[in-house]
Amino acid sequence: ILLILVDSFNHRKIFSQDTLIPEIDKLVNNGVYFSQATSIADATLLSTTGLFTGLYPFKTGIRSPTKNLLNKNIRTFFSVLEKEGYENYAFRPTLGEKILDQLQKKKDKPWFLFIHPHDLHQPIIVPEEFRDEKFGISNYEKASASVDSWIGKIINQINLNETLVVITGDH
Repeated sequence: ILLILVDSFNHRKIFSQDTLIPEIDKLVNNGVYFSQATSIADATLLSTTGLFTGLYPFKTGIRSPTKNLLNKNIRTFFSVLEKEGYENYAFRPTLGEKILDQLQKKKDKPWFLFIHPHDLHQPIIVPEEFRDEKFGISNYEKASASVDSWIGKIINQINLNETLVVITGDH
């Protein structure tokens, strides 16, 4: 299972513009795309808590960035997968070679990889090779093209016939 949760990912900004995102377009055209998905919270910590527990944040002990101790009795997505024999991995805040290295390692067990890049979060820093207007007009569009490029590199490392791939935003 590969879950890429792009911080500040907004489908209206990406799909309504002329953003160059061929890798994401390929996944959309060959998979399932939800354009009306809604987050349960307006902050990363709260929305990811809901995603990984299936509960509203106030039911988990998570209230804010300063009151963020998860109730020990709460079952998480990670603990369920671990019980089923999955190896869990996570990377944040940027996309890069470490992720590709992890994917190249031989895995004897099923795996879950959570990637939470902050490449679209303010302040947006556009990599040099994506600063050309062919990648979009705004920094958001250009950074989206960069994220798309990394998604392509990551997808090329996995077997899509054996891997569930989910790409979403956090809020």
